[in-house]
Amino acid sequence: MSTQPDVLIAGAGPSGLALALLLCRNGLSVRIIDKRSDFKVGQRGAGIHARTLELYKLLGIVSDVEKRSVKVPLRKIYVRGQDEPTSQAPLVEQLPLEPHFFRINAEILRQEEHQNLLREILQKEYGCVVEPSTELESFTQDGEGVSVNIVKEGKQETARVNWLVGADGESHADITMLIGDIEIEEYGDVDESNWSMWDIKTKSVFISPYVMNGRKMAFFMLGGVEMNLEEVSKSRENIINEFREITDKNVLFGPLYTHAIWRANVRMANKFQEGRVFIVGDAAHVHSPTGGQGMNSSVQDSFNLAWKLALVHKGLSSHSLVESYTTERVPLIAATLELTTEYMRRDFWGNPSFGQWRRGFETRQLGITYRGTSPILVDERYPHSEEPVDLYRSGLDGTVHAGDRAPEAPGLRRSGSGDGEITSIYDFFDVTSHTVLLFGKSISDVQGFLDLVTKYPRGSVKALLLLPQSSGSQSFASSLLHQTLVDAEGYAYTNYRVQPGDTFAVVVRPDGEEFGKVREVVSTTKDSLGLGYNNCKKEDLRSPVHRYKVGRTQAAPGSVILPAEMRHWK
Repeated sequence: MSTQPDVLIAGAGPSGLALALLLCRNGLSVRIIDKRSDFKVGQRGAGIHARTLELYKLLGIVSDVEKRSVKVPLRKIYVRGQDEPTSQAPLVEQLPLEPHFFRINAEILRQEEHQNLLREILQKEYGCVVEPSTELESFTQDGEGVSVNIVKEGKQETARVNWLVGADGESHADITMLIGDIEIEEYGDVDESNWSMWDIKTKSVFISPYVMNGRKMAFFMLGGVEMNLEEVSKSRENIINEFREITDKNVLFGPLYTHAIWRANVRMANKFQEGRVFIVGDAAHVHSPTGGQGMNSSVQDSFNLAWKLALVHKGLSSHSLVESYTTERVPLIAATLELTTEYMRRDFWGNPSFGQWRRGFETRQLGITYRGTSPILVDERYPHSEEPVDLYRSGLDGTVHAGDRAPEAPGLRRSGSGDGEITSIYDFFDVTSHTVLLFGKSISDVQGFLDLVTKYPRGSVKALLLLPQSSGSQSFASSLLHQTLVDAEGYAYTNYRVQPGDTFAVVVRPDGEEFGKVREVVSTTKDSLGLGYNNCKKEDLRSPVHRYKVGRTQAAPGSVILPAEMRHWK
C-alpha cells in the first residue's frame, strides 16, 4: 500500500470490524485483513445483548442492527418420538423497558449478517474494505511503530503501522460438538419458529431456524459422550442420519452450508496489550456459547480500546492511558468466563429441564462495572467505599458508581422549548467525545466546570446542563454548552442519584461508562476531570480514590491463548 494506515487489524469478526468502525469514527486510518477466503460463518454468536445494543446506539448503528434482527424465540425441549415439548420457555425473558436502560432485551442477528452489516458501513462511509486471504505472519515493534509481515494470496508483503490489533483467535478442547448451518426444504412437524432440542442421555441435537436470502436455514449443534464427531462430520449424510436417530423426525434437508467441530474454551490471555500491539475478542478470550457472552464481550473490548487508542495516537494523552485497557478488561473477562463456564457445566452435563436453560438478568450485561479495577476513575461521591464488588452485577445495585454503565434518562426537554421536543440522555452520547453531565439550577452553578471544559481539546469534551424537573421554561444559553435540558420527567436526577438543587458533574466516556463523579473544581490548570488528556504523565492519571473488595474474579486468568502469529510478544 502506498500510504500506510495508522492501525492494522488482523481478523474481521465482530470485534475486529467494530474496532475498525470505531477507529474510523475517531479519524484514524485502518487496514483490516482476514486469513479466510470468504465470510461464511452462519448463525453462530447470534445473540446481541442489551448492553451491546446500547453501545451500538453510541456508534450510530443500532437502528440498522435492529432492522435486521429478530426477538429471541422460545427454546423447546423434546423427548425422542414425542410431538409435544416436555418444557418450553424463552432463553432470556422478554421484559418491559425501564427508564434506567436504553434497551433491556436481546436481539437475534446471525453472526454472518452482523458482520455483513459492519463491512457494508465501513465500505460505504470510509472506503475501508476487508482484505480476505490475507494473513499476519509475524511482527516486530519498537517505540515508534510496528513492522508486520503479511501473506496476501500467497505473496509476501511488509508494512509499517503505528498500531497492531489481533482480533482472530484459536480455541482449545475441553468440550466438543459439531456445529453448522444447513438449508431446510421442509421442516415437517418440527417447529420452524422457535429453537428445539432433543436429548437421549448420551447424544443431543439443537436446531435454531432462520431465513437467509429467502432460504429456510437452520443452525445446528450435535454432541454427546457416545457421538463420534469426527465420523459424523465427514459428510452431510452422516449429519442427517445422526439428527434422525436422535429426534425421530423426518425433516427434509437441503445443502450443507457450513460445519465444523467446535471445541469449548474457558481460557484467556493474561494481558491484552504489549507496547503497540493489542488483542481483542477471540484473540484474547474464547467462551462457551452458553449465555451468549462471547461475541458481546468481544465487541465491548473494542469499545473500551478504541477511544483510548485514538487519544494516544493523536497525542492528546500519554501511552499509559491504553494500559488501562488490560487493567479494566482482564478482571471483567475473568468474571464473564466464570459465568459462562457455570452455564456450560449446567447445560451440557445433566438432563435438560425447564429451568436449566434459563439465563439470569446478568447476561444482559447491564450490571458490568470497572469499580475497583480501573486506575483512571474519579469518584468523589464514594471516596472511601469498601463494599464488595461483583464485576458482573454490582452495576445494578442502584448506587451508580464511577465505572458503572451510564444510565439512560428519557423525558428530557430542551430548555426554552416549553412542551416541545422530548429527548433522552443516550441521544447525546457518542464514541468520539466525553460527555460531561452538569447537574445544577443555572449556568452560574456549573460555571467552574464549564471553564474546565475549555481546557480540553476542541471537540473532545461536550457539556450538557441538566436542570431539575421544577425548572421553568426559561432558556439558558452559553457557547460552552452543547445543550441545556430540563429533566421534565425526573429520570436524570433519579437515575444518576443527584438531589435537585445540588451541583454535580458526571463524566461519561466514549464507551458509555461513567468515568468520574466530581462535586467541585479543584484546579483548572490540569486534568481535574481525570480524563487522561493534555499529555498527562502516568502519575497524573487519577487513581480511584475508593477502595473495593472485588469478588468473583479472585482466580487468576487461565493459560494464554493467542493466534499462532501473536504468541510471542516482540
